[in-house]
Amino acid sequence: LEASGLNYNILRPNWFMQNFNQAWLPGILASGKVHLPVGDAKASFIDTRDIGAVAARLLAEPGFDREAIDLTGPAALSVAEAVAELSKAAGVSIGYEAITPEAMRAALLGAGLPAAYADFLVLIMGFLAAGYNAPVTDGVRRVLGRDPIAFARYAQDHRAAWAPLAGKA
Repeated sequence: LEASGLNYNILRPNWFMQNFNQAWLPGILASGKVHLPVGDAKASFIDTRDIGAVAARLLAEPGFDREAIDLTGPAALSVAEAVAELSKAAGVSIGYEAITPEAMRAALLGAGLPAAYADFLVLIMGFLAAGYNAPVTDGVRRVLGRDPIAFARYAQDHRAAWAPLAGKA
């Protein structure tokens, strides 16, 4: 693509905030916890609404041709810090339990995921655990002229996702 002579943009978003109310939600609702093999590592989670807004701007307006843009949220949070924000916003208790990569792989296989995909998910969690997803970039600000959506706002906007935990003790 870069050698083609065509205009392009490559968007490289970090971990999605929406993993908490989508991919990880069934586990959260079943146990009241997020179980991931990432320890205390931090990630600059990004709201997918920012990714969409950046993509729309780049398609509609010139100015960033032939550029790769790293997209992150405004701050790096550990999963424990993130679930504390979710708990606060939803008025429920959500925990975080660090598990081993092997435990995650076993759980994914037990849920019916193909082995190759389970291995891929464990691999990328390893990069998060190693700290590769902690840096914060200015990509959203440069393209949109505003700060990325904060995790606390994301948690407020999606608090109904975790509301079913209110009746569980």
